[in-house]
Amino acid sequence: MYVQRNKNPVAGITCLLLRLKTGALLSSFNFPPDAHQKGRGLRPRPWRLSTWLPALPRRVGLRNLQVVDLHEGRHHHRSRVAGAVAGGGIVDHLRQARFPWLKTLEQFEFDFQPSLDRRQVRELAGLSFVERGHNVVVLGPPGVGKTHLAIALGIKAVEAGYSVLFLTLEALMTRLVKAANENRLERSLQQLTYPKVLIIDEIGYLPLSNLEASLFFRLVVRRYERASLIVTSNKSFLDWGEIFHDPVLATAILDRLLHYSTTLNIKGESYRLKEKRRAGLLGRSAAQEQEVSSEP
Repeated sequence: MYVQRNKNPVAGITCLLLRLKTGALLSSFNFPPDAHQKGRGLRPRPWRLSTWLPALPRRVGLRNLQVVDLHEGRHHHRSRVAGAVAGGGIVDHLRQARFPWLKTLEQFEFDFQPSLDRRQVRELAGLSFVERGHNVVVLGPPGVGKTHLAIALGIKAVEAGYSVLFLTLEALMTRLVKAANENRLERSLQQLTYPKVLIIDEIGYLPLSNLEASLFFRLVVRRYERASLIVTSNKSFLDWGEIFHDPVLATAILDRLLHYSTTLNIKGESYRLKEKRRAGLLGRSAAQEQEVSSEP
């Protein structure tokens, strides 16, 4: 498996990996010569990404990130892209973003989620919403790829040089409630206004207390028209009153969140359930049952 300039169709992170060929980090790896080259004076082969890729997250201190496979069906090309990249401060920015894993837009299975507007996603990938301080809201049932899209847009922003922070709603509330109890809430809220893109994942899975709902509102107000929010939720906007236990407060939050925003509504089947069906652990989906029943 080789990395060749201008021939790898994977954009973004993969292109950044090419910089490692002459970078200081790469020089710390030992590349043993191929057996057929020893003592023969032959020109070395192109360096193999697979020889040092598994060790890269450990070398740069990103031990919790995954290594993912990207399948390029058009050229039948397969390349392994590390859950971390180096060069130009990218590693530090990815570490600071606190992504639970790295997944790109190139990996997203749009064919499996036909309800998602690809043109709209491509426009968001251009990051004009970040430049304007606008928001992105991703709605859909569990397992349809909401977090994947949020992380992929976050990675695009990191590549473009923007500061990004990823938090689940639970982690965010724990952080803010602790700060409030320790009389440093103002400082914590100020810190959360610094990232140009703040990703808040899993809104709606757990109900919020009155204090937590109030803290979330204060954060949204702080970032309103100043910096971008990317939020994911399994609840429709009509159900946000239940999440915050206050329809009036939920309306005030949505008013600011949606004023300048793009909403992606994914209506499809869970990726995780799809894999279980492939393995025969679950029955057919509703769509499959309808297709079978319609056959003569």
